[in-house]
Amino acid sequence: AGVAGIFMETHPRPDEALSDGPNAWPLALMPELLETLIALDAQVKARPLAESRVAR
Repeated sequence: AGVAGIFMETHPRPDEALSDGPNAWPLALMPELLETLIALDAQVKARPLAESRVAR
């Protein structure tokens, strides 16, 4: 499993958004989320993919 990109709704104040507020990630929390996602990406890429070890 993997992901090459993300698309998400953000808003400075999701509770005041005119639409999609309940689905929006608070803009103030984006740096922390991005740090976490970057760290996860680095861990995943630090090892070869499992399918590269499967005999064909």
